[in-house]
Amino acid sequence: LLASGSWDKTIRVWDAATGTLRHTLEGHTQGIHALAAHPTDDLLASGSDDRTVRVWRWSSGALVHLLQGHANQVMSLVASAMWLVSGSWDKTVRVWSWTSGACARVLGGFGGQLNFNSLSWRDSTLVTLDTTRLDKTVRVWDASSSDPSEWSCVGSLVPLAASAHGVSMVGVGRVACTAPGDV
Repeated sequence: LLASGSWDKTIRVWDAATGTLRHTLEGHTQGIHALAAHPTDDLLASGSDDRTVRVWRWSSGALVHLLQGHANQVMSLVASAMWLVSGSWDKTVRVWSWTSGACARVLGGFGGQLNFNSLSWRDSTLVTLDTTRLDKTVRVWDASSSDPSEWSCVGSLVPLAASAHGVSMVGVGRVACTAPGDV
């Protein structure tokens, strides 16, 4: 299956092999900025300008959880088997339980208004990208504990020379960033 989010406030789930539309997921009140799929379960998350994250069943299109708590637009989502992580312009990154929908931790301490174009997760490492003019920092978090309250920032790349637009874990201990200029 393939999912697409849109400014028309919907998520469309497609059969990737045939191109056939399977479901149109409705519920957000503003445009969709981010999507993330659970790596093994039948779950898809969507983040929106309406400040919410919604968790859906891929197979049926049914809403599973409405996650509320962000005070501004949700700009990025990333998933592991246990956790869904959302980045927002409210200066926070929230860690949510896929199972219960509860917020397990709020990562804060970022500079100005966050412009989370990108979050990245690989194995037990979470990477957050603050692309504000004030901070311009990539932070690397040790997320090896099953308890998010024990996650810690273990390193940062600061300051970036330009406002980066994306970040990705490209291998163990390797982070790649994209930007309109040098980073």
